[in-house]
Amino acid sequence: MTIAEYLATFLKNSGVQTVFGLPGGENVPVVEALRQAGIGLTLMHHEISAAFAADVLGQLTDSPGVCLSTVGPGAVNLAAGATAATRERSPVLAITAEIAASWLPNVTHMKVDLTALFGQTKGSHHLTPDNTPATLAASWQLAQQVPRGAVHVAVDPETAVLPLTTPIALPNPPEPEPFDPVMLEAALPYLREAKRPFLLAGVGVEAAGAQPELLALAEAWQIPVAVTPKAKGHFPENHPLFAGVFTAYGDKALRQALNEADLVVGVGLDSVDFVTSTWNSPAPVLNLAEAEADDPALRPVVAVNGRLSPLLTHLQTIRQPHSDGVARAADIRQQIAAALVTPYPDTPGCLKLHDLIAALRRALPEETAVTVDVGAFKLVFLQQWRTNTPKSVFVANGLSAMGYAIPGAIAIRTAQLHRPVVAIAGDGALLMYAGELATVARLQQPLIILVVVDEALSLIRLKQLRQEVTIHATEFGYTNYEALAAAFGLSYRLVDNVATAEETLREAAGLTHPVLVEARVNKVEYEHFR
Repeated sequence: MTIAEYLATFLKNSGVQTVFGLPGGENVPVVEALRQAGIGLTLMHHEISAAFAADVLGQLTDSPGVCLSTVGPGAVNLAAGATAATRERSPVLAITAEIAASWLPNVTHMKVDLTALFGQTKGSHHLTPDNTPATLAASWQLAQQVPRGAVHVAVDPETAVLPLTTPIALPNPPEPEPFDPVMLEAALPYLREAKRPFLLAGVGVEAAGAQPELLALAEAWQIPVAVTPKAKGHFPENHPLFAGVFTAYGDKALRQALNEADLVVGVGLDSVDFVTSTWNSPAPVLNLAEAEADDPALRPVVAVNGRLSPLLTHLQTIRQPHSDGVARAADIRQQIAAALVTPYPDTPGCLKLHDLIAALRRALPEETAVTVDVGAFKLVFLQQWRTNTPKSVFVANGLSAMGYAIPGAIAIRTAQLHRPVVAIAGDGALLMYAGELATVARLQQPLIILVVVDEALSLIRLKQLRQEVTIHATEFGYTNYEALAAAFGLSYRLVDNVATAEETLREAAGLTHPVLVEARVNKVEYEHFR
C-alpha cells in the first residue's frame, strides 16, 4: 500500500465521505487515491473556501473536516482558512502537496516553507514511508483534542507513491481529563455565597456535548443564562432563563446585568468568544471548561478544567435555586428586544434588518441550519434570530474572516441532505468569493443564499463615521444580482419590502434547487445602532 492509498484508506475508515479542495499537479496521486477509496472531492473555487467548508463540517460532526490544496499559492490560501478554523475551535485536517525533495535544488517556483506557513495551526507534519500511520493517527486525534483546531499534513508526489514501511496505527479518541477536585473545592465558596450570579456559556459547550447538563444546571440554580455567538443554540432560547446573546449589538442590558452580578459563571468560555473586549464587569469570574481559556483578559478567580458534563452535573446540588432568575432574564430580553428596533424610518425599496430577520425566522422551520458571514448585519442577526437547536447557527468569530457562509452551507448540505440550509452573506463578503456560486450551481442542492445588499463595507463605514473621518474606500456600488444568478444558472428572488418578504422567503425555502435571494437594506440604518 502506498502512502497516498493509506491516507485515503485512513480517511475512509475514519468516516470521511468528502474532501473539499482544489487539486494540483503535485497531489494527483492523493486525488486518485481518494477517488479509488470512494471519497468524494468537492471541487471549490478557492482554497480558503475549502477550509471554511471543512471548518463547518468539523463543527457539525465533531470529527475533523478535511480540505486539500496544492503547493505554493494553494497552500498559502489554505493556510488562512486552517488558521481561521483553529481560532474557531473547529477540528480540521488540512492536506497539502509539497515540492519533492529531488526537485528542491532546481526549483524556485511556488516554493514556500509549509511548516512556518501553518504555524498558527495545532501542528504541521510531513508524511514519509516511516511516519505516515503514526502521524495521521496523532494528527486526527490532535485536531479533536480540546481546544480543537486544524492540523496540517503535507506529502510530495514522489513520496505519495512510495510503499509504507511501518505498521498501521489507529487514532485513539481524545478524552479530556477528569475535573480537578482541588480547583473545584476552591470554587465552591464563590458558588455558594453568590446572591446575584449570572451564567455565560461559550464555545466549549459544543465540543464537550454538554448541552443537557448546561440546561439542567441552569434549571437547578434558576440562574439567568446568556450565550456567546459561538454557543448560540446550545441553550434553548425559548427557555424562561435565557437572557440573550453577548455580542456587540443590542446587548447593553446584558452588560449591565453582568456589571450588577456578584459572580459570573463561565461555562466553556474561550478567547474566540470575544467577550472581554466589551465587558468590564467587576464581578469575579469562575470558568468551567474542558481546557484552560487562552484569553488573558478573562482572569478567572478560579478555573475548573476537565470533563465538562460530569462537572456540571456534580454542581447542580451545591446551592439553592434563586427566586428571581426568571424575572431577571425576562427583563433583559425585553430591553434587548426594544434595542433591536432602530428609530430609522422606512426606506422605499429596502427592508429594515429587524423586519428581514423576523420574516426569515417565520418562513423557516426550527431545524434550519444557518451559516452567517461577517458584516454589520451579523450583529443584528445573532441577537435577534431565535433557535433552540444546537449546531443550527455557524458563525465566524475567531479570525472573523469574510467569505465563510456559502462554503459552510455547502458543507452542511453535503452532510445533511434533508435539512433546510441558509447562507447569509453581505454583498461585500459574497463578492469576495462569488466563484463559489458556481460550486452551488454545480452541486444543485436545495440551498438559500441570502445576500444582504447595502453596497458597502458597512461595519467599517460605521467606524469611519464614529471616528468623524471621511467615508472613503468602504462603498462599492450596486451589483446586478439577478444577472449574477443567471450567469451561474441559479434561481433568483428579490426581497425589498415587508409585505412580501415572508412569502418570498417561504417560497424560496420550498425549492428543490439552489436560489440566490437579494435582500436590500439601507446602510444608513446601521448609524442608528445602539
